[in-house]
Amino acid sequence: MYYLYNQKKIKFIDEISKFINYNSINHPIAFTRVDFNIPIGETNSPLSVARIKQNKETILLLLKLGYIVVLISHFGQPTSINPDYSLKKILKYIENEYQINVNILPYELDKAAKTILINTQNIKKQKSLQFYDFNNSLYLLENIRFYSGEIENNLNFAKKISELSQNEDSIYVNDAFSVSHRHHASICSLPIFFPNKSYGGLALKQELLLLDKYVGHLRNMESKKIQYINKTSILDNKIKDNNNTFNDKFNISVVIIGGKKITTKLPLIKNLSQKLDYIILGGAIANTFSIALGKKIGSSFYEPEMIDFAMEIYLKSKAKIILPQDYIVVENTVVESTTINTTDIIKKDYIHKFSEDNISGEIGDIGEITIKNVISIIKKANILIWCGPLGRYEIPELSNGTDSVANIVAQETSHRALTSIAGGGDTIAALGKYAEKFTYCSTAGGAFMMWIEDELPGLIALQNND
Repeated sequence: MYYLYNQKKIKFIDEISKFINYNSINHPIAFTRVDFNIPIGETNSPLSVARIKQNKETILLLLKLGYIVVLISHFGQPTSINPDYSLKKILKYIENEYQINVNILPYELDKAAKTILINTQNIKKQKSLQFYDFNNSLYLLENIRFYSGEIENNLNFAKKISELSQNEDSIYVNDAFSVSHRHHASICSLPIFFPNKSYGGLALKQELLLLDKYVGHLRNMESKKIQYINKTSILDNKIKDNNNTFNDKFNISVVIIGGKKITTKLPLIKNLSQKLDYIILGGAIANTFSIALGKKIGSSFYEPEMIDFAMEIYLKSKAKIILPQDYIVVENTVVESTTINTTDIIKKDYIHKFSEDNISGEIGDIGEITIKNVISIIKKANILIWCGPLGRYEIPELSNGTDSVANIVAQETSHRALTSIAGGGDTIAALGKYAEKFTYCSTAGGAFMMWIEDELPGLIALQNND
């Protein structure tokens, strides 16, 4: 089977039918891009291992086919070698999920090549081609972002990785939809060295098929025909409409966008603002819009350079942009902690309204008024897309907004025809027990949203199989 992406084919690894000759001295390698950038909590333990689990089927298939599998992933956002971001920190969680010994390779690529060569010569072969000892067959390259050539999308760096194998039967596999929006070497340049031998993995395949099924209609969708007259008072946050309203029950499309990442999401908000009915904003993204509208956010994080862009989006939006009306604030002295006492929350019935309060702290969560408003919109929706938490969900006292909204989405999905799609590792971790009741949860955040809006460079790089 192949996937048709913008009229060009992408092949998947389940098309590979022949087994590799075990007698080959230099075993062919499957260079497999995964995304093990899992969220880590205060105790240095994972908040979610969903991104590790999703690649298991692909990895086991490649091993059974006889490939040596070299996994390539980033972890965190290091700019150089940093022990805090070594993949050694999560190695035991990978091995626990796969129940296979994972050999982490030396940082120096020439040493990595020698390690693979020596170990693979010791593979214990059995008569059955269906199984052999995988313990010398699965390798993990050290954090790919330790190498400057990765983010630079350096072709020579990609070539050096490809040279870890000298076997012409080696292949490239992208099983990381969640990073396929990045112009990085392991995503865009490495496939160049495997012409006609670059494949999508099984997790990538599943992701694309489900996205097509549930939100494919949003791709290439023209702007909404419903037209609004210009907002006469931006501070009122009201959209006036001459003839059309969104009161038809269960005929509303909604997107919730939260989290801290702003720059990469604002172009997406601009695009969706012409297609959807409601855009509900939380977190630092909402802060940037609030500043643009002259509201007070205290010492809360926002991006000053994006204020004008946020204002432009707001003024031209055909969707109704929903910003928080109230919120919970924490003192500046505790905002860096992931555990706070209830007494640390600035109290005015736990609520601060935008228009009334001078804030001395940082916004940590949306308040009850906002929660009720968001829920009322969700109860009218037929499709909801969620990308990013509404508050600092990892702190129990600041998780009420995300929990309350997620609970309603789960109920509406179970009890009626709401199609609910969530995207992003942090989003899934924030949704917790409610995630399993969503129609579909994608571990991708930025790629998931960009797939709706634009072409993904990682998918285009796989289209060299014609």
